[in-house]
Amino acid sequence: MSCRGVLFAIKPSESKKLRNCKDDELVDYIQENIEEEWDEDWLCETDKAWDAIHRCFADGKLELFGGKAPLNSIIFGGEILNTEPYYYVSLKNNDLVKEIAKEVSSISKEKLRELYYQIADDYAEELNEEDFEYTWEWFECIKEFYEKVAKTNRDVIFTVDQ
Repeated sequence: MSCRGVLFAIKPSESKKLRNCKDDELVDYIQENIEEEWDEDWLCETDKAWDAIHRCFADGKLELFGGKAPLNSIIFGGEILNTEPYYYVSLKNNDLVKEIAKEVSSISKEKLRELYYQIADDYAEELNEEDFEYTWEWFECIKEFYEKVAKTNRDVIFTVDQ
């Protein structure tokens, strides 16, 4: 149970395949065809920072659709393909990716810090500067990732195992 999240930029044809997978086939398809390939040019690891990052844009909570669009879809949001307790998958189409990239580029360290300290009490970590710096470091990678993917026609999936 690592709870490490990853964003993958995938081709529209892969998005179509994911949407057509039966529930019991989806996770296997992702693990065998997307994760197994592990194309470092088209992925962004988030470690465990995805949790805090999502909460920053979802009104401090770990809710799939809390907060305001499009930033509430940086991690979750978009189209939820799987919510099995052991493996979550959300898909953002390229239009949403472009909206996220446009908005996320304006988020400064100070703004993220402000949002971070509004995270709800049920967050597993203690809210402190060390955890914030960890969150900011991963957030910067995510910003770069969305900006890169927005220049393509790729969609993005977020996966996390529990």
